[in-house]
Amino acid sequence: MKYIHLPLRLVFFALMLCNTSLVSNAQSKFRPQLVVGQEIIYDFTNMWSCTSTADGQKITNRFAKCSPSFEEGLDIEKYYDTKKDSVHTSFAVKVVHVSPYGVTLSLRLLEPYNDKNSEEMSEEDGEREKQEKMFEDSISSLLGSHPVLVTYTSAMDSYIVSNNLELASHLYQLEQRFYKKIVKPFQYALIYAHPDGVYLLNTGVVEKGSVFLEMFQTFCPAIELVVDAMRKSYTIGTTVKGKPLDGSNRKAEYQKVVASLTKDGFSQRIEGKRYVREEAFDDSDQYSECFLYDADSFVEEEDSAVVTDGNYDFETDTAGSVSVDDYVDADSIYNNEDAPKKPKIISVKENDRPWCTVSQLRMSLTGIIKEYTVNTTVSLRDAVWVRRLRLVGRTK
Repeated sequence: MKYIHLPLRLVFFALMLCNTSLVSNAQSKFRPQLVVGQEIIYDFTNMWSCTSTADGQKITNRFAKCSPSFEEGLDIEKYYDTKKDSVHTSFAVKVVHVSPYGVTLSLRLLEPYNDKNSEEMSEEDGEREKQEKMFEDSISSLLGSHPVLVTYTSAMDSYIVSNNLELASHLYQLEQRFYKKIVKPFQYALIYAHPDGVYLLNTGVVEKGSVFLEMFQTFCPAIELVVDAMRKSYTIGTTVKGKPLDGSNRKAEYQKVVASLTKDGFSQRIEGKRYVREEAFDDSDQYSECFLYDADSFVEEEDSAVVTDGNYDFETDTAGSVSVDDYVDADSIYNNEDAPKKPKIISVKENDRPWCTVSQLRMSLTGIIKEYTVNTTVSLRDAVWVRRLRLVGRTK
């Protein structure tokens, strides 16, 4: 009998592929199988633009904080708050330990994510801002020279920071260097710098391991995309929710997910469409309720009445009342249950525009995101609004 000698790496890959295929065929599911020692460098870019359809000029005051919500996709809501034309960050993720009980990742910051716009300020405020900027830069340097070791549970839904004490010691030294004139020595053990300000944290109330990962996410929010991609269980095949928008109902939503698994890795494409209010595209700092198309928010005048009681006004929905000619389910009344209502169709108006988002994910069997892109396009009456996210990973 002849024996064939195969390289150990090839045998490992074949076993992993067979295991993945079994799971895929039996349950039509895929979850990345992380490998100890793999280190990936990620680059993340967040861009947005608004261009006039009349002359092609750039429009800077048509900003919207809306974001798509795909259950099967990664969480990208926070990135739609960025007002800078383009923001970039880079970071390294290394798999340190994998077991049936959990996984440990080493997170190292290479370039911080700075989405703050420069503003004019007084000389006093400018000096304070300069000091805080120096402190933030020192923290980002710390997160680059001293990686954050995060240990997750097997489901990656909770974690602790393994080198919490080491990082606390370094951060405390930074606090003493920059704020010794403001804060009395040893009054606070930690100072946490956030883009919106500087917060003093007493170690007696800070949960173990919660601060430093939050700090890393502040300077590098795209790390959450990577962790989210690692923890998810993906459904293989094609799923469709809703129907393509036809202009008849502004509450309509459409989503199509196509996911496939091969020996080269996993890929997923999500196409989603829904209507958005054109008034939501402005330069306001208030959060825009772009997709607030609840039927109760658009009660027609003849369907509602206002009842005054003392100092309060109550609006009652008479459309939901029951007349003698209506059918009443006696069982639902006896069981104190609301009778099912037909979803109210709200007609599409002139200021309703299709919000079109396409996301594409390409990932290796071991959880390395090769490329993840999200492109959102909204055709307004006089302009085209675009948001583009791109995450690219490469092995070191």
